[in-house]
Amino acid sequence: MNVSIIIPCFNEGENIVDAVTMVINGMSDTVSEFEIILVDDGSLDNSRDLISALIEKDGRIRAFFHPHNLGKGAALRSGFEQARMEWILMMDADLQIDIAELRAFLPCYADYDVMAGVRIGRKEGLARFIISKIYNFLVSIVAGANFNDVGCPFKLLRSSMVRKLSLTSTGFAIDAEIFQAVSLLHYRIREVTVHCQPRVKGESKVRLRHLYETFIDLVRLKTSRKPY
Repeated sequence: MNVSIIIPCFNEGENIVDAVTMVINGMSDTVSEFEIILVDDGSLDNSRDLISALIEKDGRIRAFFHPHNLGKGAALRSGFEQARMEWILMMDADLQIDIAELRAFLPCYADYDVMAGVRIGRKEGLARFIISKIYNFLVSIVAGANFNDVGCPFKLLRSSMVRKLSLTSTGFAIDAEIFQAVSLLHYRIREVTVHCQPRVKGESKVRLRHLYETFIDLVRLKTSRKPY
């Protein structure tokens, strides 16, 4: 198994070095070959300098810098375009999901096109829990299939599949668009539970306006029903 790990980041200076170190230590014993693609989405902190230093230390790390904040979906799509390995692992830089969780995907990954994490152990409060349930319900309507944790950032995708998808979402709706695409095209998807820890450093990038923007994107995806 060889994997391109795509990590979008926006103002994650407190976490990015630890996140990359965790990935390198964990992946070295898990897969045959890997690369790390860091996509800085217009960070305003010291993320750019830290990422540049990481690149100099390890040739397996590449980075792309957006001139300003374009959104999580745009950052992931930039990473997708540059991935060179057979598989793509999406993950966040916030250290909430350890790279060791990838081992739960390994027993049957070859039989699927998407392995999607379903977070357990989340401690984000009642409001976030309710929002997550509503979001999953709406995405299930858009995609025409039931999914348990669409917003989980930990997903393993077959690169050959991703290259066939014409993804357009720039924000948090990117996860919903991926699920819609794999459902419409009848790709094989499996959900696997992954452990989620509370964020220790930095802050969540989700804001109330993102919920509204994501809802608008979901309506767009539902009405377009494009064949990808």
